[in-house]
Amino acid sequence: MLPEIVIFGASINLYALCIAIGLIAMCVVAVILGKKSEISIEDIIFGELFILIGAFIGSHLLYGITYIPDIVKTLGTYFEEGWDTHYFFDIIFFYMSGMVYYGGLILGIVFAVLYCKMRKLEFKKFSDCFAVGLPLFLAITRIGCFLAGYSYGVKSSLGIADSEGITRFPVQLVECFVCIVIFALMILLVKKGKFKGQLLYFYLLTYACARFFIDFFRGDESRGFFLFLSTSQWISLILICVSVYKLFAQKQKKTEIDEEKV
Repeated sequence: MLPEIVIFGASINLYALCIAIGLIAMCVVAVILGKKSEISIEDIIFGELFILIGAFIGSHLLYGITYIPDIVKTLGTYFEEGWDTHYFFDIIFFYMSGMVYYGGLILGIVFAVLYCKMRKLEFKKFSDCFAVGLPLFLAITRIGCFLAGYSYGVKSSLGIADSEGITRFPVQLVECFVCIVIFALMILLVKKGKFKGQLLYFYLLTYACARFFIDFFRGDESRGFFLFLSTSQWISLILICVSVYKLFAQKQKKTEIDEEKV
């Protein structure tokens, strides 16, 4: 593992660096696609900043939600020992210090909708610009996860030893590869003019399907399980259903419009 590097005496966190590179890459893709959709560079940049606010809140919030039983237990002990405001906030910050991608993705989409309403932009065109870059962003981020030892995989004879010398399946690199494949597919769809206004749902469907199976190889037991499935797997199933519904609904609507023209 290589969590950080030192350049000119300054330590640089590679996970944070990968997130930054991923965000820049996603923005560049959005700017390029925005020109074709007549969306200004300003709206792309400020839109991404607005989306990031939602993504930041959502990723930390969902992380905390997955630890609700631990939070309740800890707060129970805390109230028994007496009221201490400083300790109370220490507990909250501790259990919300991590990030969950799905939380950031979902609330980021909500903030994208809000931004489009404020700026009177067509959400379908706006979301198409960012949807294509999302898998690229996540692919780069997962490289950072691998280097930092985050989102590690299950114990396996096939894999790479972590900081404790335990061999684990490199699930971060697998997810990185899957995201690159999704990104390539979406670029191909853009070139062929397919799924216009539906690229976000295409991404959600393909990633959610992949993530559902990928989670079987992750070692995140602490992130919450219900009926043998993780929190992310349940979210994946919901996103699959929503995406399929949206894709078919829009296809049906397009068919009806074409029939009316005839």
